[in-house]
Amino acid sequence: MKSSDGIKSKFMEYIIKMSEVIGKYELHQTDSLVKKTCDYVLNHVEENISLKKIAKEVHASKDYIGKLFKQKTGCNFNQYVTKIKMEHVKYLIKLGSYKNYEVSEKLGYSNTDYFCCLFKKYTGYTPENSGKTI
Repeated sequence: MKSSDGIKSKFMEYIIKMSEVIGKYELHQTDSLVKKTCDYVLNHVEENISLKKIAKEVHASKDYIGKLFKQKTGCNFNQYVTKIKMEHVKYLIKLGSYKNYEVSEKLGYSNTDYFCCLFKKYTGYTPENSGKTI
């Protein structure tokens, strides 16, 4: 490793490995983390979603993802999650197979009253009345 050729060879191996990491996680495109965050929310809409879980998934800090998300989308992460969940609620209500408490539990809201208030704030309707209007 003392020769310049050995050092150069190790350096090139390191550069190649780093290029693979950058390509794999698309770290050269800052908004790719935002896309991965959005995709995660869409694919896990019926789960408890947190920036901490997503940060672990995409190997970045939750604070960084939160700031980047706000910067690129104009809304904070929690607002986005609520929007996606409420749109999913509309779909579930259209199916007509679920009661309010079932939808609330299905989407990770432990308090049905809070869920109903959140839904009304988002849509202008209560979940009971929205099946006819959505």
